[in-house]
Amino acid sequence: MIFVEPRAVTRWYHEWVAVLVALILTLLTASVLLAAIGLDPPSSLYRIFIKPLNSVYGISELLAKATPLITIGVALALGFRAGVWNIGAEGQLVMGGTPTGQMDQETVPTTQDSSSCSNKARYNKQISL
Repeated sequence: MIFVEPRAVTRWYHEWVAVLVALILTLLTASVLLAAIGLDPPSSLYRIFIKPLNSVYGISELLAKATPLITIGVALALGFRAGVWNIGAEGQLVMGGTPTGQMDQETVPTTQDSSSCSNKARYNKQISL
């Protein structure tokens, strides 16, 4: 039988080695999966991790997409400190965003479909501005 026991002595480099091994295994797994679907792993990983940070627009998009997840992390940390457990925060974000996005699609007319707008005069005035 396998037992999990805490180490008697932990060195300062144990955490760094664990993080480094996790990063290497993640990159290797991603490379294998990308190669399996016929993509070039180095250029694909560059596009995923480096290219978004090469422009101000990329950084702003990264922050726009990361802000809700950072907020969730802070909220979970506060809950954990208070002794309240909630393991569904990301799912709650998705389940709240999905109906909101659907409602937005149904209520806001697009330039292709102006027939869904109940007040066409107002809609045409907004488009002409």
